[in-house]
Amino acid sequence: MRKMKLLLKRIRHINFDRMFDMINRVHQESNRIRLLILLDMIYCALRYNVGYLDYYVFGFVFCNAKERKTFMTMPVNNYLFMKLNDKQGREDFDDKLKFNEIFNDYLGRDWLDLRCAKYEDFESFTKKHSIIFVKPVDAFSGKGIEKIDISKVTDIHELYQSLIEHKQYVVEECLIQHPDLDVLNPTSINTMRVTSLIKDGAVHIMYTLLRTSDGTKSIDNIGSGGYYAPINADGYIFKPGFTEQDGAHEFHPYTHTRFEGFAVPYYHEAVELIKTCALLKPEVRYCGWDVAITKNGPVLIEGNPMPGYDIPQNHFHLVGKTGLLPKFKEILKDEI
Repeated sequence: MRKMKLLLKRIRHINFDRMFDMINRVHQESNRIRLLILLDMIYCALRYNVGYLDYYVFGFVFCNAKERKTFMTMPVNNYLFMKLNDKQGREDFDDKLKFNEIFNDYLGRDWLDLRCAKYEDFESFTKKHSIIFVKPVDAFSGKGIEKIDISKVTDIHELYQSLIEHKQYVVEECLIQHPDLDVLNPTSINTMRVTSLIKDGAVHIMYTLLRTSDGTKSIDNIGSGGYYAPINADGYIFKPGFTEQDGAHEFHPYTHTRFEGFAVPYYHEAVELIKTCALLKPEVRYCGWDVAITKNGPVLIEGNPMPGYDIPQNHFHLVGKTGLLPKFKEILKDEI
């Protein structure tokens, strides 16, 4: 009955154009009959709580029943978010300015809180930093984030008032990424996503990947057309880049740099940074951290107490056809 209610809820919110796009993609990759793909999607929604987008991303058309059971699903991810992360801790992460206060020593950049800063403070900030990033306190998926070149602003006071009006209270110095990452894509800060899980005081790294914009934007967010690619334990990208818009790419569309084999500078230092930061807020046991790599090493961007469960289980990136669930069960034991 619960699964049927979940299915009916999903049906009410289906984007049918998007669903049939996924069916066509699966058809092109597998050469399976579209009607059979649709029927299997419905079955997987009932049996595994997997929607049509996850069905495509996970490559379920290529998996048998045993393999499908190894995938982390949205309900499991939501359960871990609620069970493992303290409510107040989650709120501290959701508020980007509270997060900045807590992790200030690891940010590697100046920042300003326009909820309390005066115009004179903002003016001084813009004199010190020629390029800034602004965003809402609760921004997600890149929404409300802007990169501003101060040299092109004719009226600083008008800019200040506009930011207040649009509740873009977070003002930050623009970081300069490591020159090696410019080779992949110079139009955005290409950040690492490092997801941690704490069990009995020990920090486990569940997956790491690199995100980059498509070359037309200044943010690397996946929801804004960005690409992502997995990083192995040696700090190298080992699979093609992937974008939700049109699938896997061997080369970056802007620089034509090959994803697979690309070395991420300061990778091991970035992982150690996250292990340190995770233990500063041990009540948030499950978290996805975003890290920028500068010429001097890694710096923390933000933390997300509800990490994506789908991106590390992309079938273009998996080694074999096994999802993340066994890795979580091995660490969490009776908690999952």
